[in-house]
Amino acid sequence: MKIKDFTGEKVWFCPDSQMIFGKNKSNKKQSLLVTRGWGFIASEIKEEGKAYDFRNIFGQWVADAVNEKLNLWEKKK
Repeated sequence: MKIKDFTGEKVWFCPDSQMIFGKNKSNKKQSLLVTRGWGFIASEIKEEGKAYDFRNIFGQWVADAVNEKLNLWEKKK
């Protein structure tokens, strides 16, 4: 199996579930990652709204990094 069989062509972050998803080779939504660390984030950022914002920014940052890596692998072929 290839990585893109599991992730699909592109992944996305869903703030409501704190998860990163892709579409597998069967074109079905595939759970790839769960962002964690809420306890630490909330203890470091006391204002709840800002803590949620940071969690979402981090989740999107990870999804963007995975997409960047998928694109680099595609260009290498």
